[in-house]
Amino acid sequence: MDWIERLNKAIAFMEEHMTEEIDYNQVAKIACCSSYHFQRMFAYIAGVPLPEYVRRRKMSLAVVDLQSGDEKIIDVALKYGYSSPTAFNRAFQSIHGIAPSRAKEEGVLLKSYPMISFKLIAKGVEEMEFRIEKKDAIRVLGVSTPLNSDVTKAYEEAEALWLKVLFELDANGNAVAQGNLCKELNAACNSGFCGYNGFFGIEIEHDNGGEYMIAVASSSPESGSLKDCLPLMPKSAPNCGARFGQFKNN
Repeated sequence: MDWIERLNKAIAFMEEHMTEEIDYNQVAKIACCSSYHFQRMFAYIAGVPLPEYVRRRKMSLAVVDLQSGDEKIIDVALKYGYSSPTAFNRAFQSIHGIAPSRAKEEGVLLKSYPMISFKLIAKGVEEMEFRIEKKDAIRVLGVSTPLNSDVTKAYEEAEALWLKVLFELDANGNAVAQGNLCKELNAACNSGFCGYNGFFGIEIEHDNGGEYMIAVASSSPESGSLKDCLPLMPKSAPNCGARFGQFKNN
């Protein structure tokens, strides 16, 4: 069974349990990966976080129930896992733009999000040149934050760390100056230069979430807010890996 087929089976499982609280760990097992990896891959491929997809599907099914039957709004809300009419009303309006009580009105515009499915499309007929280069190991120094196992929250946590590093914010959240952490990183990069100019965004992940680090290549010792990246990488952690991204800090 290939990965695309496993992914579609996971989607079908969610569809069958749309009126229940969906266990993302169970869904991920069908796709033969961890919950963290499944949610991350889903968001990347589908272009929408998994919890948001589930919410859209539930509201698409809920509007059909409201239009085609005599069910009360509270009954439909409970059916799709909402413990109060207020919470259901908020979710319904966020998708359809109207209150559930107006779903049966003639001519009202509603939205429907069909069940997603994945297909494999082969590309690569064009010629592409490449080479493999072996680089020496580098040491990085920086600041980090824990990552939530929920991929949507993890994105928010990483984004918050970048704001904290790059800017000093006023009470209204407006950038008013270069961040002190940014100055520390620049100083470490300049004093212990290792041939790489710029900041690294380093994601260290495992089944329970992981760690996100903003760092520079430096041979300088730990100082101030800056720590060595190596202790963040537990060799014994299952499904542990790291990804690096770099941008120039001019």
